[in-house]
Amino acid sequence: MYNTIPMSKIQKFEYITHQLIDWYKSNNKTIDKNDFSKLKVLKLHFFICSASSILTESGNNDLFSHFDKFVAMPYGHVEEDVYNFILHDKTKSFKIDNSRITISDIEPILDSDFTELVKKSILYLKGVNNNLVNQDAFKLVELSHNWFSWKYYFNSARDLGRLKSYIPVDVLRKENKYFIIQNDEPELSENYI
Repeated sequence: MYNTIPMSKIQKFEYITHQLIDWYKSNNKTIDKNDFSKLKVLKLHFFICSASSILTESGNNDLFSHFDKFVAMPYGHVEEDVYNFILHDKTKSFKIDNSRITISDIEPILDSDFTELVKKSILYLKGVNNNLVNQDAFKLVELSHNWFSWKYYFNSARDLGRLKSYIPVDVLRKENKYFIIQNDEPELSENYI
């Protein structure tokens, strides 16, 4: 069953998560034994936002326009509002814990421009690394730790005795993007366009 709801940030995040689950189901036929932990969903959310910036001409209409509060934290890139939605159990269409996700029947219906961008971003990621959605959370953390934005801003935070630092959206849009690790080395992904 579908409900039409306002386009708030939490519903946009929920929509993205439902699309991730669909991707996972297309690879694994079921979600009964999924490993969509809080950490894994946060990492995949970052990768989808990053893929969208490759697909948009100016970058201003990408998913970073909707999710613009990324910080570098010990386990990689985290969108602060999304992190708080998960931490405080604010999602309505699924429940997520430290090991798995349980989906309800409600999937938000949002603006078609937004939903098309999400679908195109996932399609792009599937083309680059269809197995990304099957990686465990810590492999995704390892992948995100290869990005300039995480290295620079997390090290800056540590130099100040902190565990997080805000990352400017323009840095995320312009940096090299890595969505696959080959032989324990990150592989630049922009060449898949």
